[in-house]
Amino acid sequence: AVRLVLGPDDEPDLTVTGLVSEIESDIPLNRSAQNERIIARRPNAGAGQRVALAATFGKVQVEQIGGAIESPAMPAEGAKPFNDTKAMSEPASTATTLGLDTAPGDIVITGIDEDHIRVTATRIVWVTSPAKAEAALDALDVRLQHQGDKITVQTIATRDMATLDCSSWRIDLKIECPRTVPIELNAQDGRSNIEGMGGGVTVFQARGGVSAEHCKGSLTLNNLYGSIDVSECSGPVEASTRYGNLNLRDIFGDLVAQCIEGRTVIEAPRGPVNVRQSGGDVRILALEGVGGDYDVLVNQGNVSMLMAGENDATISLGTNGGQVYSTIPVNGSIEGDLREFHGRLRAGRFRVRLETQGGDIILDGPPRVAAVELPPLGANPPVEVRPIERLDAEAVPPPEPIAE
Repeated sequence: AVRLVLGPDDEPDLTVTGLVSEIESDIPLNRSAQNERIIARRPNAGAGQRVALAATFGKVQVEQIGGAIESPAMPAEGAKPFNDTKAMSEPASTATTLGLDTAPGDIVITGIDEDHIRVTATRIVWVTSPAKAEAALDALDVRLQHQGDKITVQTIATRDMATLDCSSWRIDLKIECPRTVPIELNAQDGRSNIEGMGGGVTVFQARGGVSAEHCKGSLTLNNLYGSIDVSECSGPVEASTRYGNLNLRDIFGDLVAQCIEGRTVIEAPRGPVNVRQSGGDVRILALEGVGGDYDVLVNQGNVSMLMAGENDATISLGTNGGQVYSTIPVNGSIEGDLREFHGRLRAGRFRVRLETQGGDIILDGPPRVAAVELPPLGANPPVEVRPIERLDAEAVPPPEPIAE
């Protein structure tokens, strides 16, 4: 990982480049994304300092003292980690709700078929000697409260950790919860993972990563700086992130996705899809065919879609400042930078609208097989079946778009 810490008055000419990497910043950056590469800049031609950062398969953090999101510093040179573990539990009923307000640390929430909420907290501190570890660990508090039908878990640092010679710290939580209990999570910094829940889940993550899998209830996931991954969930799902990627796979209900300065990949959605993307590409693989209306709008990025399986849809493609490539027959018009095309598959039951501002549209249909003449009965010569050439959803667009 690459970490840059700026003072409150520092304003360098800053360029950050990430290849298959995450870029998190306390200060506004102008970002552009193409495929797996992200370039983020804060130009300042008059600055006396120029800073260029680059990462591949890693993470870049730009922090500013006094910024909006505070997180523990990296461990100081010579500091060593010390930890302890604390376990707690509370009974839960069918009316119980769970709220979490957490300090930096990883959180794992797993649904279970029991009537208790179990919390296992691991406190970790980095100090220069074992003699200082106990006081630093005692300053990290884990609170479990039960008031009425609501159970609350809170993690907090009760003292200024720097005065305890603690250069970095975190509190990791492992929570086992009855599947039907609704959850509200407010997390600062780290990874939050939810698995096997049946009640509604709401997550606000200030920084880090959010993931959910095998959940049957509604999911509302927000990440201010980082990625969101959702797989094999019933939905409905609402996922919103800034400066990170959205990876959404096998969502059976309504899907609403919003991504700023990142990339959105949706694989095998079963229901309606609504996407709003700015500063990055969108890729949709409708592997089971289109199962609802699609409304996709991308600003300064490309959208590619594979419509596999059986499809019954009305197709609408529109771009301002981009090109349109389609292996599905469409008709339309071109006027200056504006391109608008329409088509229909079968009765046109569902509406598929793909639109870009300053980006290309790539639409690929299911593979088709060329007809061949079968040999006479009893003969067994080799038969070659070749698929008709088509546009790969991941390939670079062909050189010639739909002609004017």
